[in-house]
Amino acid sequence: MIFKIWADVASTSGAEPGDNKFEPEKGDRLLTSGAGPIIPTTWALVTPAGNVFTGLPNDPLDGSQTHYLGVEWSIPTTVGNIIQTDNYQADVSFYVEQSRNNSHFICPNAAPQPNTLRLENEIIVENGPWTVINDQTYADLTWSDGNTFAYTLNGQGLATSTAYSLIYYADGWPGNNPGAFIGSGTTDGSGVISFSGSPDLGIDMPMPADGNFSVGAKIWLVRSSDYNSGSLSTGPMTTWNPSQYLFEGNVYIHYNDTNN
Repeated sequence: MIFKIWADVASTSGAEPGDNKFEPEKGDRLLTSGAGPIIPTTWALVTPAGNVFTGLPNDPLDGSQTHYLGVEWSIPTTVGNIIQTDNYQADVSFYVEQSRNNSHFICPNAAPQPNTLRLENEIIVENGPWTVINDQTYADLTWSDGNTFAYTLNGQGLATSTAYSLIYYADGWPGNNPGAFIGSGTTDGSGVISFSGSPDLGIDMPMPADGNFSVGAKIWLVRSSDYNSGSLSTGPMTTWNPSQYLFEGNVYIHYNDTNN
């Protein structure tokens, strides 16, 4: 895919504001252009050199003004029909700091790198690390630290047409110490699942009450009907069918909720 993202500021020269037409001759300023996939990238909208919307140096965004970013994407005609079943997903987020009494703050240009974790089906081993079953049943999770838990999950080999919940399981049983419901999705007729979200969990992971606080947090993909009696909200495990779940593969995570 081919992308173009720009500050849509043509309104400064009398055109319709935010018309999503790239018109550099009227003041629009390009942020990026080229073939995807776009790796995690950040752009500073305000720098000492200039505000991308106004062009003025050291000019903070005015909260009373509406600003627009234009996004354009296209597919080369040479790719053929093979792409018709493909999909492309991306998350967009904004980070801001109050300018008042913070005149020396500079927007970072370094791109935050997402975290990754493979969730696996496992054999339970009492008093020891569980054994990962190396097969084609798994789910890949990516997420980033931030004000929200921005994540994407893609899995395969699961029960067909079944609702699953992604949860923070905080030891010990039943996992609500405090634990958290992250999101949910349903597998298709082939046992494939894909969903994403950006919930405000309001907590770091792990939390002090978690029995694994000194090590990290467990992230599980469980049947929705087995978690909180099927209610899509934070609660304990209410049924135990481990052969139908995906676990963290003995790799515990850390998540920093930056506004808590």
